[in-house]
Amino acid sequence: MLQGKRRPRLHADGGFESAEFIEAVLDRGIDIVIGVRRNRTLANGTPIHELMTRGYRAQLQGLKPTMYVSWAWLYRNKEPEQRFVMSNINLGGKYLARVGKRRWRIEGFFKTIKGRFGLERFAQHSKTGVMRWWCLSGLA
Repeated sequence: MLQGKRRPRLHADGGFESAEFIEAVLDRGIDIVIGVRRNRTLANGTPIHELMTRGYRAQLQGLKPTMYVSWAWLYRNKEPEQRFVMSNINLGGKYLARVGKRRWRIEGFFKTIKGRFGLERFAQHSKTGVMRWWCLSGLA
């Protein structure tokens, strides 16, 4: 386990929003900030895209711990896109949205370096490829 004065916090994409993953991370004493699909529902059946308050304390369907949900607007091309983020700790609605937005910038950076600079061709299964990946991750 990681030791120090601060609790570790995992930032993850919406692909990792399964209940099993979230509960396993929380059981290890790690806080989580994770992207959420727009069609995810609360325990009462309400979709999260119908929430009106940022930082809403919610019980999501199929998930035991209570989570805090917020959103941010992502401007790509001409149409703004509403993206959702949730956390097990109450960071406040605006701050949680800011943290989620920061993570999406990092995702955009990796998408760019994969597409324009050929990162997807790095041999990440070799020692050299792993070192390249760590160097680029550190730069991000």
